[in-house]
This record gives sequence, C-alpha cells and structure tokens, in this order.
Amino acid sequence: MATVLEIESADVIRLIGQFLQENKLENTFIALQNESQVSLNTVENLDILIENIKSGRWQQVLQTISTLKLPVTFLFDIYEQIVMEMVELDERDVAQNILKKTGAMMRLKSDEPARWIKLDSICGKQNISSRDIYGKKNREKRRDALVDGLLSHVNDAPHSRLLNLLGDALKYQQLQGRIPPGSSYDLFRGCANAVVEVEMAPTMLDKTLKFPTDSYPEVVKFSPDGLSLVVGSMDGYIEIYDYITGKLKPLQYQDKGMFMNHKTKITCMGFTRESECLVTGANDGEINVWRISNGHLLRKFTRAHNSGVTSVSFSRDGFKILSSGFDMSVRIHGLKSGKTLKIFTGHTSYVSTAQWIKRGSQIVSCSSDGTVKIWDTKTTTCLRTFNIENHVNTAIHSLSLIPETRDQILLCNRSNTLYITNLNGEVCALIAWI
Repeated sequence: MATVLEIESADVIRLIGQFLQENKLENTFIALQNESQVSLNTVENLDILIENIKSGRWQQVLQTISTLKLPVTFLFDIYEQIVMEMVELDERDVAQNILKKTGAMMRLKSDEPARWIKLDSICGKQNISSRDIYGKKNREKRRDALVDGLLSHVNDAPHSRLLNLLGDALKYQQLQGRIPPGSSYDLFRGCANAVVEVEMAPTMLDKTLKFPTDSYPEVVKFSPDGLSLVVGSMDGYIEIYDYITGKLKPLQYQDKGMFMNHKTKITCMGFTRESECLVTGANDGEINVWRISNGHLLRKFTRAHNSGVTSVSFSRDGFKILSSGFDMSVRIHGLKSGKTLKIFTGHTSYVSTAQWIKRGSQIVSCSSDGTVKIWDTKTTTCLRTFNIENHVNTAIHSLSLIPETRDQILLCNRSNTLYITNLNGEVCALIAWI
C-alpha cells in the first residue's frame, strides 16, 4: 500500500548543484561535481539548446554544454560537426583552430587518428562540395542525430527544485500543525520561533455538516495530512468533506453520486501515513480498504471478525491491517493475501482499541474487561497485562498513543478521570473532572 520513497544521495547533490548554478556560484558548482563525481547534466531550457543545435548556433551550444559531463564520444560528434560546418562556410582558419587547439579534437587525434586525419584533409581542400564534407548524411540530418544523442545525456529539470521542495515541506509542516500560524521558521535549525498562544476552549461554531433525518455519523476523522474530514455513517456510507467549506470535496466519484459504503454502519476507520488509502470497519465484522482519490475498493475482508469491528489501523509499511472487535480478539490481516494472518486472544470481553507500538513489533490493546494487554506481534504471545490502579474491573473504552513519548498511553475508562500510563501500567499523570 504505502510506497517507501528512497532518496538517492546523488539526487541531493544534483539539487545542490542546480542551486549553485542558478545563483552563479560556478567555481563551487564545478568543485562539487569534481569531488562528488555526480554530474548535474541539466539545462535551464532544453528546447533552446535543441533549437541552437538545429540552427547551428554553435557558440551558444558550446557555452551551454561547458558545465555538463558528456561522454567524450558525444563531444567528438559535436566538434566534428562544427569543423565541417566551418569548412562549408569557408571559415577554414576557424576550422583548423578548432581541430588543432581544442581538447576534444586533440583527444580525437589520439583515440581515432583516421577520423581526425579525414577532418584535417577536409580543412585543406579548396572548392569542396557539401556531399564531400558530410558524406551520406547532410548537415540537417547530422544536426538531428546530435539532438537525439543529446537527449540521452541531458535532463530538462524545472527551475529552483531545491527551493520548491523546501517550500512544499514547510507547507506540509503547516498543514500538520507543526508550524504555528503567523510564526517565522528557522530553516537551518529546523524550528519555528514560538508564538505564545493562550489555549482556550472553542466558543464559536465554524461549520455544520447536515445529514439526512434517517442517518447520522458514527465515526469522524481528519486524514493525517489534515486536508480531508472523513465521515462514516450509521447507514454504511463514507463521505469525504472539505472541512474549510463544510461541503463534500470535489472528487469525481462523489460528484457523480457514487460513494464508498458498507452494508451496515461504520464503526471505525484508519489511514495510511500518506493519506492515500482508508481502511474502514463495520458492525457486521467486515473490513474494507479504499483508495481515497477515486473511491476504488482495493480489498474486502468479509469476515475479518465474527462480530462488529471496534478499531482498525495500517502498519507503518501499509501492507498489514490491525483490527479489534466485539469477538474479544485482536487480529492482523494481510493486504496482499486478503487473509487473516494472526489472531490474539486473551481478553474476556470485547476489545475496545488495538494499536501498533515499538515500530510494529508489539501491539497494545484495551478491553471492556478492564485490562490493557501488550502482545508480541510475531508470536501472538501476551507479554503483560495490567489494570488501571483502583479500577480492576472498570471497562476501558479507548486507548491513544501519546506522540511525544515512546512508552506512554492515554486511557479512558468508565470514570471521571483520564489516565496516562507507561507500558508497564504505572500511572504517570491523570486528568480528573469534578
């Protein structure tokens, strides 16, 4: 499901190289290429370079390719063409200078002496025809061949790629709420200058989503990228809203009146880390996986649980789904195989929530039997069980991971107190309502 993006170090060097070149730091750019042995081989406008070759504007061509790392054989072809065209224009002195004083032609004399001698002979002949100069291919066909050769070695990269990527990253950070609105950002240190905000409870209604009289939302979640509000209803329908406008997002399938849906009410949902896909659980034990952009059903687990599903979440790589249910079990399902891979049993009442922890090597679950259990993902063994202090038999309704910590969870049970505990069951903090 989730695609792991690997960034090549050579691509990073090319981004830096483009930045140096665009800001006229030529010496630094050349030093970077020589030391890293990574060639940028991009031009600001490939179409102009191609047009210059086809029009025989060789001074501009040589100036453009001077910073590129091109195969020596291609340089032989370029300089050979220039020599031939100078002879055709009767600029023999220029042709001789290029033939005998440029590095590419001196290398040609060493590597392919017969070819160099032929060019030298052409330079010395008077009243020579174009056919004798170019041979079977005329000047235009040879120029076209040079263009074809160039395209296999040179890239046409968009302008300011490094700055654009950094800008996109900052926009994503803002959408995720990691950069407070109105704050400045220190790009080098990677932190925003703090804006002191007074935390207050909401006092104004922003938007209202209206539903048919015979339906109501069961589950509402923001996507991880913060761009969509997803609603699962009691009638089984899943709808994607733009939270800014309070209206359905302009997705083509929603505009056509087509929706993602189950046969029974939606009870839970989860997202891939990139917000590309959605997993939903229903009251009949069914789990479905959807692609949000087009509404396609990617995988259906008809009997994922023997009764209603209470929680669902993707693994970090997006290839497995963790679920819990009213059948008192926690399960792992394979997205590729479409099968249940692991079943964890031990709770004596329905499981309210299950979450991946320890980068997927363990699972933590809570239940209405009042217990929290830590499981080994590979062996399905229960590693430990604990209760909230003074609440041995009190049902636990939900469990949330605390992002800023590695081993603390927030537990909500049937009492007037929220508990923050570590994975050994020790209470770290609590929030009580009087």
